[in-house]
Order: sequence, then C-alpha cells, then structure tokens
Amino acid sequence: MKVTFDKLIAQNFRQIADREFDFRDGLNLIVGANGSGKTNLLHAITWCLFGKDMEDRTKFEVVPLNPDNTRTELEPDVTLVISIDGEKHELRRQLKGGKTAQTYINGAPCKTLKEFDSFVADIFSTPERFKMYANPLFFPEMHWKEQRKIFMQFFPTPKSSDVIKYMAKRSGRECSVAKELEKLEPERLIDKYWQERKDLEAERDKIRAQIELLDDQLEGFQQFDVDKMQKERESLRDRLANIQDNIRTISAFNADIGKRRQELESYILKQESAINLAKEEAHYGKDRRLRQLQDDLEILERKRRRLADEFKSLKADDTTCPTCGQELPATIIAEQENVLHSRRSEIAEQGMAVAEDIKAMRAEFESVKSEEPKALDISSHINSINKAKGELARLEAPSPIPVVNQTDLDRLDDLDKALARGDIHAENIERRNKLMDRERVINKLYEKAEVAARELADFMFYRAEMIVNAVNKSFKKISVKVLEIQKNGEAKETFEILKNGVPYSELNTAGKLEAGLELTGFLKDQLHIDCPTLIDNGERYTDVNLSQIKGQIIIATAREGAELQVLEE
Repeated sequence: MKVTFDKLIAQNFRQIADREFDFRDGLNLIVGANGSGKTNLLHAITWCLFGKDMEDRTKFEVVPLNPDNTRTELEPDVTLVISIDGEKHELRRQLKGGKTAQTYINGAPCKTLKEFDSFVADIFSTPERFKMYANPLFFPEMHWKEQRKIFMQFFPTPKSSDVIKYMAKRSGRECSVAKELEKLEPERLIDKYWQERKDLEAERDKIRAQIELLDDQLEGFQQFDVDKMQKERESLRDRLANIQDNIRTISAFNADIGKRRQELESYILKQESAINLAKEEAHYGKDRRLRQLQDDLEILERKRRRLADEFKSLKADDTTCPTCGQELPATIIAEQENVLHSRRSEIAEQGMAVAEDIKAMRAEFESVKSEEPKALDISSHINSINKAKGELARLEAPSPIPVVNQTDLDRLDDLDKALARGDIHAENIERRNKLMDRERVINKLYEKAEVAARELADFMFYRAEMIVNAVNKSFKKISVKVLEIQKNGEAKETFEILKNGVPYSELNTAGKLEAGLELTGFLKDQLHIDCPTLIDNGERYTDVNLSQIKGQIIIATAREGAELQVLEE
C-alpha cells in the first residue's frame, strides 16, 4: 500500500492562522525562520490523524494564544488530503470550544471519534506503527525487546534440518544429535540434557556419600570370636529375662496387696461415717422433725387466714346501674348472686380441707413431741470396723522389686552391636560393589549427555550464525545484532543497531538518522507499506543525502529570514 500526503490546510493551529501547503511525492522541504511554525506544521499532520503531536502527547496546546499568553476563542481546524494507492481522501479534525473534537472523512462528519480512528487504523494500524513508519528515530529508540519482537517476525528460525546441513558444511562433520532433532525442538532437547545431567549429578553425589559411609564402617571392622560372644550374649539374655520375670511377678503381688489395703481402708471409713450419722440422728432427729412440722403448720394457718379474708370480702354487688342510676334487671341481679354463692362455696370447701390438714398435723406434732428417745445401736458397725482392721493388720508388706544391672544392659548392647556389625559386613561389601558399578554407569551416561550438550551448543551457534547472516543481508550501511554468542556456544537474545561497527547510541545525529532511515525503509518494505517520512530539525542533517531515500519525505529545516513555505527539491 502506498500512502502520500498531498495537501495540508491549517487554520488557527497554534501560530498558523490560515495556510495551505501542497506536497509532492519525493522530497519536500518545509523552510522558514526559527519560530515560524515549521515544527507546528508537522504537529498539525499528526494531530489531524491521531489527535497527538509529533512527541505523542495528547495534552498539548493547539489553540492560538494572545500576546499575553492567554488562550483565544479561535477553534483549530486541520485538513489533510492523502492518497492511498492513488485514491484521494480528505481527513479533517476540528477542536470545538477548546475541548470537543469533531472529525470528518471526505467532507462527511463522523458520528464518533471511533469511526475516524478506525479509518486511520486501516491505513497505519496504530499510532505507534505510524511513528515507526514516519519517524526514522522512533524505532531505534524503542526498548530492545520490543525492537526484537517486531524485527524477528521477518526472520523465522531456520528449520533444524537446514541448520544441520549448514553445520556439516561449516564444520566438516555430521551432527551426532541429528536424529533427536527430528523429534524435538533444540530448545527442548537442551532442557532435556540439562535436566538429565542435573539428575545424574544428584544421583552420583548420593552414591558417593553412601560409599564414603560404607568405607568408614568397613575400615573400623575387626575380626573377633563370634562363638564366644554369642554364648556370652545368650547367658546375659537368660539372666536378664529371669530378672524381668521376677519383676513382673513381684509387681503383680504388690499390686494385689495394695488393692486389698485400699478396699479395707475405704470400708472402715464408710462404717465410721455410718456411726456418726446414727449418733447425729439419735441426738437431733426429733427436734428437726418438730421444727419442720411447726413450719408446715404456720404455712397452713396463713393459707386458712387468707381464705377467711377472701370469704368475708365477698358480698353482693350494687343492684343499680352505675351509668344511669336505675335499678338493674332482676335477671342480672340473680346472675350476680349465683356467681357470688358459687365462689363462697368453693372457698368454704378449701377452708374445711385446710382445717382438716391443720388438725392432722397438730396431732402428728403432739405424737412426735411425746415420743421417747430411741436407743442407739451401733454395735454391728463397730464389729465390722474391728474385723476390717484385723484383716488390714494381717496383710503382708510389699516385697522389694529387683533392679536390672545397668552394666549387664550396656554389655548386652555392645554385644548386639558387635555381632550385628559382623553380620552386615559382607552385605556392606556387596552393596559397595553395586554402588561402584552404578557410579561407572552414571559417569558414562553423564559423558554422553555432555557430548550431546556440546553438540547442541554448536547447533545453536550455527543456527544463530544463519539468522545473523540472513538479517544483515538486508542492509547496506548498518548491521543489526540479534543474537549474542556466549562462551559456551549458546546464543543469547539481544538487539543492537550498529553503523560501521559503532553502536547506535554512540552515533552522531546524522549517523542516527541514516541508520534510522535504513531501518524504517526495511520495516516498510517488509510490512508492504510506502508512507511519508517526517523529519524535524533538518538543519542538523546537512551531511545526509535525503534525495536517495525512497518514497515521500517531508523535512522541516530552518532558514534564516525565510517565510514559512514548502519547497520541492
């Protein structure tokens, strides 16, 4: 797609009052004295397209200012006529009231900014892509990872089969991991062998630690009289077993004695408590019963008095109406008398029942009062206590519990360890031999993985070399470093622009522009777009031959005393 800017009409845009500028396909010089509006003309182009200035700012003052630097009421209005593959289109942006943007496409107002932005996006994709096409210094100043991401889409990674052929041609030998590369990507194959070496190293470290431990055990082993030590161990075991049996028997015997002693002591305490309760009942039982009967009688008397008071309070209601003062009907009076009679009868019955209870309780009170004291009989309890105390006195004393000799235990432990060590000595030797065999296998596997890793490092080196060669075939004045070969042969991702071997960051202004122009031209070719190149401060680049640059170039350059205009050169 080829895009050119044909005309720019700017009204009330910063210090540009009302101007019209024509551009041609090729080199266009915007000339004028300093402060005449050269850069603003470039700002007007980007503002019309994206609502931003050349420096990507959305908040910059486009409204003209008064002499005292206050804003005027004028409304900026910029129209840009562009050609897309020969078809002309008119794009226009206005700022209404200093706040609201109104856009037009081919004279028709857009309903929304999104409609206008979508039209521009069909041409340049995004504002960032436009800057990458139009500003030669934009792409070189991007972060290297973003540069590489954009750049490397044009240089796909070579197929493994092609790298293997190139590797054989350059090194004069066949690739030993060629068959594996047919099944796995080199990066995954590198990870595989890295993990394999890591696992083998870990296993080898464990085996070496086990061998060292076995060597220590074998080194300290000495021959001894096994039969004699076994007989001594059996004798000790028998003696200790007898002692343990005696301990269990005597402990059980002592436990039975202690249990019986506890039972008898508990029985004696229980009988003594029964004696104390019997004595207390004989001495204080009659008085407690009389006090309880007296309290119950007082409760019944209070109930009888309450019933009597209620009976006395019951009387016939007034037979006259409280409202009108007239005599109540005979039926109502009769009904009241029936209710009153019924309640009196109920209270009378309750009073008689309470009187009977009082009479019976008084009789019981007199009966208890006249009772003779009961004889105290505690002989059976005393006999039981004496019998239990006699059995308690006859109980045997606990027997002393035998003690195991610690010296015997220590000697038995030493014998067990020594004999066990003799039993496992042969097993340790056999185990050590197996570990040594496994270590030899691991060493061979590790060596094989090392060889494969070195071969893969060579593969990655030659693949990187193929990519670098492919990249730099595309340029004449510059070179681009996209991979950095490490000492181990592995390729580390990077992105660095160089001109005659000098990094971009160290170039002078003219050198940076030349490098940027070649890169921008490459990106345009790869993305199949030919669009204008915008350059500000052209007076800095007098040593750059811009006439050799492909496509439309619009460059603003200062000329002392010149009026703002566009020259075709």
